Amino acid sequence: MALNGNLDSFFFASLLQHLAREKLTGVLRIVDGQEEARVFVKEGTIIYAVGSHKEARLGHLLRSQGIISVQELQKCAETAKEEKKLLGKVLVEKGYISSDTFKKFIEKQIREILYNLFFWKKGEFHFKETPLKLEEDVVVHLNTIDVILEASRRIDELDIIRKQLPDEDAVLKISDKSPDKKEIKLDSNEWHILSLIDGKKNVGQIVHQSGFETYPVYKLLFSLLSSGLIRKVETVGLTGKNRISDQSGLIIVHNDVLGVVYKALHTELGAQANSVFDNSKSKLSAKKRIIFHKFSPTNPAITNVQVVREGLDSLKLGDPSKAAEFLLEALNDYLTFVLENTRSQIGASLTQDAIAEAQRVLSYVDKYHEDSDEKDYVVSQIQEVLAEAIEKVGAGDKDKKSGGLFGRFKKK
Repeated sequence: MALNGNLDSFFFASLLQHLAREKLTGVLRIVDGQEEARVFVKEGTIIYAVGSHKEARLGHLLRSQGIISVQELQKCAETAKEEKKLLGKVLVEKGYISSDTFKKFIEKQIREILYNLFFWKKGEFHFKETPLKLEEDVVVHLNTIDVILEASRRIDELDIIRKQLPDEDAVLKISDKSPDKKEIKLDSNEWHILSLIDGKKNVGQIVHQSGFETYPVYKLLFSLLSSGLIRKVETVGLTGKNRISDQSGLIIVHNDVLGVVYKALHTELGAQANSVFDNSKSKLSAKKRIIFHKFSPTNPAITNVQVVREGLDSLKLGDPSKAAEFLLEALNDYLTFVLENTRSQIGASLTQDAIAEAQRVLSYVDKYHEDSDEKDYVVSQIQEVLAEAIEKVGAGDKDKKSGGLFGRFKKK
């Protein structure tokens, strides 16, 4: 049988479910312009997939794990082309990887190709029922439902990330205040993406040239943007029109500082550390509690950015400038109450250690993030909270009547 159509009217997940339900055997080909992918199914089970950049993807996977150098990979690729063999087979024959490692990389590559297809919004597809003749060492057996569930999770997460990232046409550059390479601790994938950022390529071009799929590249870009290592060309400050990235950066800095405090609490209290953050929420005003309703120190940074912004948007404060000031005040209030509760739970000495670590994180932000009035103001506000916390911890209970840590908020 033949099955033809386009992804506008027939979703990729529905295609896979149909093939699995009917236990069909053959090849599903999907084309969108220059991009093409083929999915091989046997009795409804996915056993192989190949995409437009399969060689580049496998090569980057191997290089990112430190398994092979660029020169070694290039020689193997030339041999594979001359002898008309799979690149992976040549790597096994030359002893760079074992058969088991090759199998694992093949499965990872196949999964990434499949997951990426769920992000295709358009494309023509054609399924041809035909016997398959694939070499056994490249065949996998993937559960269709598992693939669809993982792809759905990635789609949800990418939606969140894309709200914090520039659009596909935005150009990225290395931040003017990037740290010395010796001070940067990145994994090989982050280094690879960072090497593609030159102030000329846009996000779409970086995704295409990376050899990776869309989802992992967006995650890596989000990580690099959050750390301050890269930025958009022609960035807009707090007084500009781009409010989303400004609010996100503000939340991320506080999230990092709160994360340091959480680690100190978790080391001493285990799971009970969460109660410190929950109790701190109860001390906030009603409107500020709405902002932090779904915030958790155990959430990924991108999740906390999303839930805090959603809470702020639900308040409908109107003027963007007032909303930004209210958000900063709420974040500082929350940090203030968390530090007070931390002292009561683990004592002054350990709280001082946590504050010192938080100050180290903040100094990194101050040193390496792009200079702007907004950044200087945010950093100074958090530094004031931490400084008052140190004074409060050092003074012990004697400082209770003076307001100490909370004085400046009570005056507002």
